[in-house]
Order: sequence, then C-alpha cells, then structure tokens
Amino acid sequence: MIIVKTLTGTAAGQCHGSHAPPAPAVRQRFSAALLLAASASAGAYHTDHQGLSEAAWTADIPKVVFATRQEQSVTNAPSSVTVINREMIAAQGALNVAEVLRLVPGFQVFASNGSTFGVTPHGFSDRDPKRMEVRVNGRSVYLPQLSSVAWESLGIVPDDIDHIEVVRGSNVPAYGSNAILGAINIVTRNPVQEGGGSVKLGAGSAGTKVNSARQNFSTDTMAMQVRAAYKESDGFGGVDDEAHVSHLVFNNVYTPDLSTSIETEFGYSKGTFGVGDGDHLDEFSDEQRRAAWFNANWQYSLHRQRFNLRVSYSDYDFQRSRKQLLSGLLSDALGAPVPPELIPQLGMQPGFEVLQGHVDEALELEAGERDFSVFSLELEHHLDLSYGSHVVWGLGTRMDRIHDGTFVEGGVDTAVNYLFANLEWELIPPLVLNAGFMLEDNNGFDPELSPRLALNYHINPNHHLRASVTRAYRQPALLESDRLWTLRFADGDLIDLVQISDPDIRSERVDTFEVGYYYFAFEGRLGLDIKLLREQMRYGIDRVDAYADVCADPNPDPRVAPLVEAYCPDFFVNGEDGAPLDPKVGVFSNTARWDLEGMEAQLTWKIDARSWLRLDYAYFEMDSERAWRMNKPDYVSLDPKSVPRKSGGLLYSIKLPQNWRFGSYLRYEDEVKWRSGTDVDSHTRLDMTVAKTWRWGASEAELNLTVQNAAKDTYLEFQNNNEFGRRAFVSLTVQWP
Repeated sequence: MIIVKTLTGTAAGQCHGSHAPPAPAVRQRFSAALLLAASASAGAYHTDHQGLSEAAWTADIPKVVFATRQEQSVTNAPSSVTVINREMIAAQGALNVAEVLRLVPGFQVFASNGSTFGVTPHGFSDRDPKRMEVRVNGRSVYLPQLSSVAWESLGIVPDDIDHIEVVRGSNVPAYGSNAILGAINIVTRNPVQEGGGSVKLGAGSAGTKVNSARQNFSTDTMAMQVRAAYKESDGFGGVDDEAHVSHLVFNNVYTPDLSTSIETEFGYSKGTFGVGDGDHLDEFSDEQRRAAWFNANWQYSLHRQRFNLRVSYSDYDFQRSRKQLLSGLLSDALGAPVPPELIPQLGMQPGFEVLQGHVDEALELEAGERDFSVFSLELEHHLDLSYGSHVVWGLGTRMDRIHDGTFVEGGVDTAVNYLFANLEWELIPPLVLNAGFMLEDNNGFDPELSPRLALNYHINPNHHLRASVTRAYRQPALLESDRLWTLRFADGDLIDLVQISDPDIRSERVDTFEVGYYYFAFEGRLGLDIKLLREQMRYGIDRVDAYADVCADPNPDPRVAPLVEAYCPDFFVNGEDGAPLDPKVGVFSNTARWDLEGMEAQLTWKIDARSWLRLDYAYFEMDSERAWRMNKPDYVSLDPKSVPRKSGGLLYSIKLPQNWRFGSYLRYEDEVKWRSGTDVDSHTRLDMTVAKTWRWGASEAELNLTVQNAAKDTYLEFQNNNEFGRRAFVSLTVQWP
C-alpha cells in the first residue's frame, strides 16, 4: 500500500473536513512496516546533480506503483500515469466509480444502460470494452465471460476510494494481456489510515438512491473495516433499464511485526440490471448478477528486499432470460404470421426440416445462466540492487473457468502462466532506464513475449523527458477463443448457430511509441504532463457476420472473396445444420486493425491554500478498419470517428468561508461512432457540486448537492434512447471518530 501525494499538495489519504483519530499501535506498527518497504525501493537520485539536493529533485512529485509494480516517481515511470485522489472525486461529484474515470485524458466513459457502464481508452469499443486491466486493491476484476469489467458489481462507491492510478498506455509488461491499452488500480480506504465510521444517505433524479456505511475497528496488531452500500435507479426515461444493487465488504490488515503485513478482503455483491439494445426497447430484460470474492496479500520486507504473495478468487453468477414462442420467431423470420398449429406442416417444407417433430414452445433468446470464476496466484520479489537501481520480478498463474450452457455449450477451463520483470536503472544521474517484459503462456496458444523499453531524462528539477517503446500481445479471452452460441429446442435439437470462434484465432498485437514531457513549477504546485503517442493495432479481435449463402457460393463477389476464404465457418454443429432459419452467424476472429496518433495532456495547479484546478485534453487521429459483413459491398468499415478526435475537461475546487465547498467539472467530447451503439454527437457537460460541513468535536456532517449536465440540453450516452438530461442529487454524510 502506497500513500500517493498528488500535485494538488494534498495527500491522497486526506479529504476536506476529515479528522483522523490518534493512531493506535497497529497504525504505528503498519506505518513503520511501510517505511521499511519504501526504503527498499526509495529514490532514484543519491548524488547531487548540478548542485541540487535529492530533496530538490523529488519534492512534491507524485509517486506511483502501477506502471511497473514498484514505487517510483512519475518522472521515472515508463508510461504516463494519472493519479486521482479523494479531493478530486469529491469535486467531480460522480455517483458511480466508472464516471470518476472521465478525469483521465483520452478515456471515454459511457452508460451502456441506465446503471451499466463502459470505460475505454481511445474509443473503438462495443458495450463491453476490452483491452484494459482493472484491479481493486491489487485484485484483477477482469471477467472471462465478458472479456471486460462489470463496473457496477465491484463492491465500491466513490466515497470508498482512497486513490486511483491509471497507466495511460500499454502495460502488458507489468500486468499481462488484459492491459494491452492501459491499466487501472483502484485503492480503497484502508482501516490503518482512518478510524471511526460514516453513514451516507442520498437520493435524486431518475429515481436514484445511494446509501452507504463504513465502520473501522482496531486492536494492537490488527485494523479492520466493514463497508456496505445499496444503490437503485430507474435508468433512462422510457427505457426498461431500472436497477438495484447492494454489496458487503470486509477488509483486514494484520501486522504481527515490523517487517510483515497481511491484508485480506472478503466481498459479496448482488444486483438486478435492466439490459438491452436501445434500438429494440421491447427486447429489454433483467439480468441478475452475483459476485463473491476473496483477496489476500502477504508482504515481507527486509533492508533491501521485499516479497509480495497475492492470492485471489472471484466467483460470478449471471442470469439473463428472454423467451419467445417458436411461432413468433418463425413469424419474424418469414415476415408473415405462423399459427402454432401450422408448425408441423411447415416442417414438411424444404429448408424447414429442423421443425419436424416439434410443436410451439418458448425458446431462450438471451444468454441464460452463466457461472464463471477466476483464481489467481502471484509472487513478486523487489530488490534494491544499488543506489538508483531497482528490480522487481515475479511469476504467477491464473485459472479462468466458465460453465455456460449457451455461449460455450458446457464448461471451459483455461490456465494462463506468466513471468515478468522490470529493471529501473540509473545509467547516469540525469538518465534512467526502464526495461521490462511479460512472458505469457495461455493453454492452446503459443507463448507471447511482450517487452518494453523506456528512457527518462531529467533536464533539471522542473523539466523531464521520456521516450518509450512497447510491443504487447493480448491472447484471446475464453469467449473469444471458445465461443459456440447456439439456439436449441428443449430436447437439444439445433435451431440456429448464433456465434462461433474462428479456430485459427490468434493474439492481438499492439506496437506503441510515446514521447512524454513533465514540467513542475512553484515547488510542485503546478504540474504539466504531455504525451505524444503512436499506436498500431494488428490482428484485432472483432466479429464479422458470415452468411451461409455467400459462403456456399463457388464464385463469390470479388469484393468479399477474401473474407469468404478467411472467415467462413462450418455452419454444422456435430452434424446438425446451424443455419436453417437464420443464414447469419457471427465469427470472432482477427478482423480489425487501427493506427492511432495523437497527444494527451493534463495540468494540475494548486492556485492557493483554498483552490485548485485540473485540466485534461486529448487529440487523436485514427485510421481504422474492420471486416463487418460478407453480403454487402461495404464489407469493410473505415471510420475515423470510432474515437473522439478531441476531448477534454476542467475540474475546479474551492473551499469557501463557513465550511462551504464548491466543485465543478466541465467536459467536452467530439462525436464518436460506437460499435453496437450509435453515433453520438459532440457535446459539452457541466457537473457542479456544493457542500456545507458542520463539526462538533471530532465528528462532522456534510450536506451535498450535485447537479449533472447543469447547463446543457439532453445528449446521448452510447446508444439510442439513452438520453441524459439535467439531473440533481442530494446527500447527507455523517462521520464519527
């Protein structure tokens, strides 16, 4: 656990109006353990450079961990890193964890439905964004079933967050395949850092209620925390996407001596979410989601070494059902009513033999019940080789398991074993080298080696440069490599083959080159981070729609012939025809590529003791291509709007007299065309929050009013009918020591 000091001059563990109680023995002991751990990997500068002390070089420069798994200054990290602390979260006024990430340059955050979210760097995504590793307190929350993250089921509300580190760039060399475009680590409030407890009650527009509570306990060697929350929302107007979700989490930190600490977490989340496509409002249905997890991290520190052993297990159960009578399905396919009594006769007609022996019955058109789990075991070894040189290396294994009667027809297990290392080496006092790699072995695929090399040059305490290059691979997730989605009668007879994986599917590859510049002034009160990047994706995994008639044509249209040769599947499943009624099947294969160039920037300015601002901006030019479908001349989509060309935001906070606080966040985003969504026009959104605090002794209460989209007409979020208008929320929080 690292306490990150941000450029606002406020520790990530501090929050306006908070009162930390006197530290008991466990806090003193754990703080000492952290100090020993930090000394094992401290400071890149041990000698004066141009007459400047080490303190002059490192004062008020943020420390980060998630770029390489070891603590280092952001000016020594191989990638740009955004740190979001509690003060920023309070100023923004976000109600959901995903919304907090709008503060990250180059990131897009959208509500796919009323209470389900997607987060993606650089656009080019569907409703379940892939290609980004997300961890909570070090535990991966990647879902093998979605190849994505269920943000609404993480067991966190924004008030629970201590700080967030976001690596803006490929981080596979540190955290594996899922981090091919970026990585996020969400660190919750630790019972060692705070005592007492709090209760928050909130309500507002769209039938939203957010109630949460947190309580900390401590003994001489242990600090514990229990937190719980309940949320509900009616979703978007006119859309059946209401939701409610609750969670209960227990954290524990045990420090038997100054060199050892053991952190554990148990959690449970359960909710119901209205899910569907905004173009087909009659097809919305409820999805039941249950998640349970365990996470443990053992840390042992010596003078120049540290060992981390992490074990985690997550179990998920998702259920979504939407049934339709066979007669209705046939009526839709034929464009004319099919009475149930005519089904046996229709089965006698050529092309409808699949209906023989069957009568009208309700067929499951959705995903049904899906049970999946992730087990992970990691060992890290940190070693201080000499002053200014540090290495972290380790190995791990992850087991993904799916039991699914719809998407994979049974159970599938996949083991991923990996080895990683990163060296931070001070070549000469102003020049630091980062060299790292990840070697991954996924069952069924060739091992992939993902290397990264970065040079950081420190001109003086105010100016720092970085150049880095990465080649990274993302091996196919379970439902990309083993998908077999079929529609069947109750007796098991095949009706339709819906989606299938290309048997020759391979890993995605991304080559990234970036140049970064950091500028600090006014003793760290002003910080500027600018990055220029070029990103090339090859063999991107996407879906192409294949058609039985086109695939069977011995002389296909020359414009689709390459796709026919590359992606036409076998339409038969165990000898049964998979396209008797619907000739289309979605094939997951390496059908996409893109070239992206652009820049990202963020500026943080602590104006004075009462106010600060944070500015972020991104500009991208993208040349993208993906195979789309085989029965149209426009079978290849070339759309630069798959990523917003320009986006940015301004976050401002000020403390006013009489314990008032004001925050605002102004966000602009260019138009974007979403995969499986719709074209969203450019829009500007202004969110504002006003809070008043009362204190008595060591306790306090805060009344907060947040208005979202305060100065703008309705705009679309991701898909049709997701119309986001002006919304208001009020909450009351009471804290005690």
